[in-house]
Amino acid sequence: MPSSDRRDTPARPLVGFGPIDLFCLFAVVPLVIAAGILIIEGVPSIGIVFIVLAALVLAFDSWVHRPDPR
Repeated sequence: MPSSDRRDTPARPLVGFGPIDLFCLFAVVPLVIAAGILIIEGVPSIGIVFIVLAALVLAFDSWVHRPDPR
């Protein structure tokens, strides 16, 4: 009699992030360059905001491209 539960199948690890799309770098690289310029010019608070925005864009893009858990 076949089992209807999923105990027989191996567990797949939960993956929260996937690969980063290279076109995402079209948004991230200018943000990082602008952040570097702002930090060098003496406005580090706004430069740090730009770096955080770049990191959020990368994290969101990686989250959108995560593998399907099925």
